[in-house]
Amino acid sequence: MLDGKLYIMGGFGDPHGFKRYDPVTNSWSDSASPCRAGRDHLAAFAIDGGVYFSAAPPQDGDFATAAFRYDIAANRWDPRPELSQSFGSHAAILNGRAYVGNLTGTLQEYDPNQRVARIISRALPPRPRDHSQVVAFLGEIWMIAGRSPETTTVAIYDPVTERWRNGPSIARGRGLAAAVVGDQIVIGSGEVLGPTHPAGAER
Repeated sequence: MLDGKLYIMGGFGDPHGFKRYDPVTNSWSDSASPCRAGRDHLAAFAIDGGVYFSAAPPQDGDFATAAFRYDIAANRWDPRPELSQSFGSHAAILNGRAYVGNLTGTLQEYDPNQRVARIISRALPPRPRDHSQVVAFLGEIWMIAGRSPETTTVAIYDPVTERWRNGPSIARGRGLAAAVVGDQIVIGSGEVLGPTHPAGAER
């Protein structure tokens, strides 16, 4: 969310799509500047007046650049080559920096003011986290669950001490959706690659 509006971009079926939702008017609109390079499985975040995404190789377009920033005021996409490619995870904002997950279980920390990014090593023991969720919660970054293989574990990164610790496990291992609501993390739905099983909401 940025300036009270929600943005969605890319994905299967509409890799160049870039849409804005205004909750005040309960209406959607298409951006005048489509998503660059045609991406799916991207991680997106909003900070410093812009919407960013970092993603897997594009379906078409710019194969060299992993990430772009959309300047809302200028209605323009600008490359952000300092950000590395990510896939199948998500991103969160904390203390003026973005934390972008990757299916390997690593985090990428990005400072938009300095335009500097660095890779934070995985928690120990190392664990793949394809389709995990990354959220900022109580001053830390939480990487929740994931698949391939499915895991119920949660890894928590403290930016102050730059250390990982184990968090409370969830009930079912899967790729999922998550959001912070007040003093709770709410997760729901999910996807597995093996035999399916019921997936409901947890908190």
